[in-house]
Amino acid sequence: MHTINKVKTISTLLGFYFLLSITIFAQEDEIIEIGNVYSGEIEFAAFELVEASSINIEGNAGNFGRTFNGSEVFYGWIIDSKTRQIVWDAREVIDFEDGEGMYRIDDNEPLEAGKYEAYYTCNDHSNVDINSFGDFVSHLFSSSKTRFKRKYRSQLGITITGEENKFYEVDPTDVVDSLIENSIASFIRVVNEEDLETGFSLNDDTEIRIYSVGEARKKNFYDVAWISNVKTNKIVWETTKGNSSYAGGGRKNYFVDENLKLRKGSYKLHYSTDDSHSFEEWNVLPPDDPQFWGVTLWASSEKDKSNVIPFREEDIIKPIVELIKVGDDEFVSQGFMLKDDAELTLLCLGEGRDYDELRDYGWIIDADTKKIVWSMNDNRNINHAGGSKKNVMVEENIDLEKGNYIAFYSSDDSHSYQEWNESSPLQKEKWGLTIWTENKNVELFSENDFHSKLIIAEIVRVEESENIKKEFSLSEDLKIRILAIGEGDRSSMDDFGWIEDDNGNIVWEMSYGITRKAGGAKKNRLFNKTISLDAGKYTLHYKTDDSHSYNSWNSSPPENQENYGITLMKNN
Repeated sequence: MHTINKVKTISTLLGFYFLLSITIFAQEDEIIEIGNVYSGEIEFAAFELVEASSINIEGNAGNFGRTFNGSEVFYGWIIDSKTRQIVWDAREVIDFEDGEGMYRIDDNEPLEAGKYEAYYTCNDHSNVDINSFGDFVSHLFSSSKTRFKRKYRSQLGITITGEENKFYEVDPTDVVDSLIENSIASFIRVVNEEDLETGFSLNDDTEIRIYSVGEARKKNFYDVAWISNVKTNKIVWETTKGNSSYAGGGRKNYFVDENLKLRKGSYKLHYSTDDSHSFEEWNVLPPDDPQFWGVTLWASSEKDKSNVIPFREEDIIKPIVELIKVGDDEFVSQGFMLKDDAELTLLCLGEGRDYDELRDYGWIIDADTKKIVWSMNDNRNINHAGGSKKNVMVEENIDLEKGNYIAFYSSDDSHSYQEWNESSPLQKEKWGLTIWTENKNVELFSENDFHSKLIIAEIVRVEESENIKKEFSLSEDLKIRILAIGEGDRSSMDDFGWIEDDNGNIVWEMSYGITRKAGGAKKNRLFNKTISLDAGKYTLHYKTDDSHSYNSWNSSPPENQENYGITLMKNN
């Protein structure tokens, strides 16, 4: 009897512990814990409510003082995975602006059935208003804010509990990934220093929804999206101040959520990030929807979705000239021959706050006459290229007759591809000059191997402290065109050319009064006109001083810098 009771007792105890373990595990399944983060980090989780019910949020948030950076804050929030809207926010439960120290959270929130994402973060929150030296001193020695201590970190976080059989933890990345499964194109959770692009094609006019989260300050966008047409090579949509809104967290977080009608055709979606503040690590408070840092496109309806087809690679028009990814202090060129008249599409990105004196820019010359047939300088179609205000671009079509041409691009000693000293442009990979044409009768050649049959005599690419002369003769009276580029101001010319006859008399001389701007710095001067010379023998001269000459510019070089010096040509 005693033995039987003992067995029953043991069985009862085992049954109790079994039921207790089930209860414990069931409770564990209904609890989510996030927190214990360092500055710049986010911890996140997700849960599903199979029917409408309430959740309980317990834990701690904090607002700890810093001497100069305002406050270091810790807090959590929950968003509806479908609508991407906040449904609970610790910042509304506690007062971050005026409060201090650690805050206890014990809140109950009723929610509809659905999936939700929970986030917890830590970062600097600047709420310091310093308008005078007195404010600075006062804040420097202020002890009104509780300082953060390492022992607090493990206590800073939240626990989310739901009702049994109604609340289930799910994978937070799977939840978001499922939302982009039916997208046209998507880049999410984008990290620092990324340049992403993907193509899509539409077989009819289509309305799309664009959802993008990124980084911007005022009109400068640092992590940004845009869409380009691969046939026209033009941007058809981009993030702007006008179509973006505050995304929560740090003031530089923005989001776009808008519909756009795109015509039938092929496009590329682009997203570019700078070297800080992204899903990799936040340097200010993250946005309310951090997993969607990037850009996603959806069709607006089932009918629109049926218009989306695989990307047509054959729609891409490949460039005939690419002088791109230009770095500091570069001067690059490419010759091309048009065997037929052609329309060219040009995209030129460069640098210049003052549009009539660009620092990085491109141009095209007629290789035979050396005349500039297109230039980024003084171009009426010059526009902002995104990022810093000094990023500018020209995007236009021009018509050229059949013939030989040379495209050039010049950059100064700062702010160029991968060496940006301010925010980069949208299409940073195309920093330089790109030329497209649908005309197939194009042949490339090296500018160094080309020699114009119109040239009578030339002294070009003249460097510092030079005094060069060349003799030439004319068998008949002739009109000749003089192309002379030099340095000067109203008082005198420092780099200039002249022509002497057989008796040593000067028959033509370059002076400031007969020149005009040559592009680049104001002291760059150009003479490009026709004069008449009698038959006879002549000497062509060119002289430079000890600064600002070919390959040794002390300010912005001129256009046509490869012809710095003097050239005489037959007037065709």
